[in-house]
Amino acid sequence: MASHLPRPRGSFSFLKTELSVGLTFASIANQATDEAKIQRNLNAAQRAYDTVCRFRRRVVLAPDETQQIELQLDELRRELRMHR
Repeated sequence: MASHLPRPRGSFSFLKTELSVGLTFASIANQATDEAKIQRNLNAAQRAYDTVCRFRRRVVLAPDETQQIELQLDELRRELRMHR
């Protein structure tokens, strides 16, 4: 029944953008040599990951959209784990 609820406009776009931002911060952290810069960018990437996880539960996406979000979420998760 929940799949019949209208989803907020721009939900998919917001999630994709947030993931893209998170992946960009993770990439910057991977290329940085300064520890402060690495941590600052990893923290920003983690915030993006947390935001997507939090909002992901609030929206209903089409199956292909869900797959795209999950793939990028997995990629960001891997990037963050590389630094633990």
